[in-house]
Amino acid sequence: MCGSFCRYIGCSIFRSHIRASKTFRVQTSAARKARLNIFVIDPFWLEGSPYMPRAILHIGMNKTGSTSIQHSLTGYDDGVSRYARLSAPNHSQPLSTIFMERPENSVNWKRIGAPSEKIRAARNKFRDQLDAELSHDRRTFILSAEELCMLDHREVENLKAYFEARDIAVEVIAYVREPIGFASSALQQRIKSGLAKFGVAQPHYRFRFESYLDVFGRSGVRFLPFSRADFDQGSVVRDFARRLNLDLGSIKERTANESIAAPLVAILFFWNQHPASIVNSQDTVVARRLLIRELSPHFDGKFRLSDAIIRRKLDEEDIRWMEQESGIRLMPDAAPVEGEGVSGEADLEVLTAQTVPILSQMLRDKGLVVPPDGDPLKMMTRLYRMFLRQRAEH
Repeated sequence: MCGSFCRYIGCSIFRSHIRASKTFRVQTSAARKARLNIFVIDPFWLEGSPYMPRAILHIGMNKTGSTSIQHSLTGYDDGVSRYARLSAPNHSQPLSTIFMERPENSVNWKRIGAPSEKIRAARNKFRDQLDAELSHDRRTFILSAEELCMLDHREVENLKAYFEARDIAVEVIAYVREPIGFASSALQQRIKSGLAKFGVAQPHYRFRFESYLDVFGRSGVRFLPFSRADFDQGSVVRDFARRLNLDLGSIKERTANESIAAPLVAILFFWNQHPASIVNSQDTVVARRLLIRELSPHFDGKFRLSDAIIRRKLDEEDIRWMEQESGIRLMPDAAPVEGEGVSGEADLEVLTAQTVPILSQMLRDKGLVVPPDGDPLKMMTRLYRMFLRQRAEH
């Protein structure tokens, strides 16, 4: 308690010194001419010191438990460290809207087809929220937004300039996932979001991280291996909290954006090709989410791609770059096992057949008519439209 209080007081005192430093230098110019030995605080001298406020910028990468970290830290504030409150636990939309030169190209805005005037208003609102958050007297501000991996070099420079103008040091943190596990998890996530084309998702390490290394330098970016087997209790939330010296007793861990079973991934993939599944508004986004949430408990069986098909598609040069920059071993040594996991659409068709009895029963339970031909895509559409109607009524 005493340590936290002292760090808090120190942060407050030195932050006020930092903000006053330019004025103080002017006021002491005459004294310097008189050769008085007066120490003048320069804000940039304090970067990385225990007294300069810092922003922890957690930028993912995708599929490394970011959503669980975000939901678990929501509301966290121990007087020293504070998780920023920016409209939602995931800061991706607020921060990408602020710092992208063309925020209308961000995934969140494109999905709902937001008009430009709405995006401009949101940018002003989000910037005001961020300014207000950073005005608190705290040693550490925590921001978590995996979509910031999509910023280009100039946008990352603008981000850095924003924090420098407020005399806040930035430390970038990113968990790095090996490409085999990433490919299966990322494809599943993209199918959940509406993807209708089968393919092996690439991690694109260099695209995600090179701009941050160029702008913040190697010492300003910390890469961490994403390995549940090596985390305390298998929890990335606990690992993240321990690294930032957060009070684990004050954190209620929440798992979020959990994986879905292979048959559900399969039926969603084919349903995504159906016109009724198109996501073009906030209502359709929510209805789709409700549909998946309703179906998820009724299926089991882990979804994974065949190791062989992943390895044939990997960008080895990109992986070597990431290994060199991070010092993290990413490629497993074991040879690929043929025949295990999903290799293409034919395998997904086999899995889709398993969904028919479950979908039929769900329709009956909800008082909906089961199509005579037992077409699972028609069943999905009827369930989806039910949730869409419920959304419209609210």
